[in-house]
Amino acid sequence: MKERIAVLLSLLMMLSVMPSVLAAEPPNFSDVPSSHWAFEEIEKAADAGIVNGYGDGTFRPSGTVTNAHFATMIARTYFPTALKQQDALPEAQTNWWYGAITTCDSNGILDGTKIGRQHSQSGEWPVEVGTAMNRYDMAQILYNLLQNYGATLPSVAEQSAVQDSIADWDSIPSNYRTAVAVCYASDLLNGLSDGTFGGERNMNRAQACVVLNRLSQCLTIPADGQSRSWTRVVIGKTISYVCSLDETDYQTYPAWRPTWDADEWGLVSLNQEQRDSSWASWQYQYGKGSITFHCSYPTDASFGRIMQTEAAAENYQQIPIQGYMADFYTDGDNYLLAWENEDGVLFMLDGNQVSADVMRQVAESVKPYTGVEISYTLDWLPSGYSYFDQVSMNNAVQSIWTSDDRSLVLLYSTDPVAVPDGNSETVSLNGTEANFWEATVDSDDEDNSQSGENTSSSSATIPGLQSKEYSTLAWTDSETGVSFRLQSKESLDTMIRIAKNIE
Repeated sequence: MKERIAVLLSLLMMLSVMPSVLAAEPPNFSDVPSSHWAFEEIEKAADAGIVNGYGDGTFRPSGTVTNAHFATMIARTYFPTALKQQDALPEAQTNWWYGAITTCDSNGILDGTKIGRQHSQSGEWPVEVGTAMNRYDMAQILYNLLQNYGATLPSVAEQSAVQDSIADWDSIPSNYRTAVAVCYASDLLNGLSDGTFGGERNMNRAQACVVLNRLSQCLTIPADGQSRSWTRVVIGKTISYVCSLDETDYQTYPAWRPTWDADEWGLVSLNQEQRDSSWASWQYQYGKGSITFHCSYPTDASFGRIMQTEAAAENYQQIPIQGYMADFYTDGDNYLLAWENEDGVLFMLDGNQVSADVMRQVAESVKPYTGVEISYTLDWLPSGYSYFDQVSMNNAVQSIWTSDDRSLVLLYSTDPVAVPDGNSETVSLNGTEANFWEATVDSDDEDNSQSGENTSSSSATIPGLQSKEYSTLAWTDSETGVSFRLQSKESLDTMIRIAKNIE
């Protein structure tokens, strides 16, 4: 495997220590001397708490590894937060392996294995959970984990090339062949002395530690062992991520935002913390759905959502996003995805009527804006309007003016801006083609309840994207690529005049 992803795992914190130094310290286990072929790998795993010895001080490196044992090693290493929650369940009090097995299963790590297939058929965990794991199932688990983490897998050509070196390739069951080829090409598993893979053979405890060592060189591991700034809190149906860092005073707002590019994707609105510049949020439209992105420095704040059921709030998956472990919640056709980087910055995506795959793609696209800050001025407004508020985010600005019972909102961004549904009128604006959506409900009508989506902020009404009371004018500057959206209750001629005075 040509590309490797950087290693950030507490399991491998000892990798930088030279073997001579390790050997100078007393071994963890009486039956694993420094001369043992897997000494370093066993010591590292033991020091990280991934494996344990027996009460008599031995490790028994030649002892077989059961499905339960290896699932526990994987869960402790790659899904520690989820494992802790599963271990707290009543079922885990009677079956020590329950937390690890269910953690691996919920993340797809047992897919295609013998116990995974049996569980999917019966709904019960078979007795084979406690029996020895063979090399076929270990290969399958490693392959599943690589996929779960989005690792770069060996190419088809690389997988085909290793097949010739496996003497018993033709006897390997078809459902295991991809996993075996990937593990060979990734240097995770090697053949036996006779050149065969020997998939029915069992793995021992020393070999498992060596495999974990090799695996860590292919994956970016969650930094779950690091000190976290945000605490996950669940109360009934409400999920919150809470930080209690007082007296923060940041000079600039968080610069991260999604850079995803797709048809029907556009920026709807902006919001930010005016007090200390600690957080910002971006609302996007995608087709009929929406995604709100929150980004916050460590501060005294909380972010989250109310789920439809308590089960949706309590059950979640951990998935890798940009090298960090993210909490991924499913709530009907809604999703919540939250993660924290090494600097304690919280990232949260709240999706409605979008797919899980879209959520992942948007999350992976989040990057800090490094371009030139954009800023425009409005040189003319109809009489009676006064400045109300502005949200400025380097590459996007939202400004609001008010007059009696109406507001005027200007949003511009280097990213696409969202526009209303329905047909629009094409108009000319300084030689550029613009689109106009005319209001369909008179704000003076007695019954304008269907105008919807408008929100109030102190003395200003901020129109929603689909508001029927407000007209919308949208265009993109052909020279700069900046997109503009103007919303107001004014006539088309007045809105065009306003737009022409934006400089």
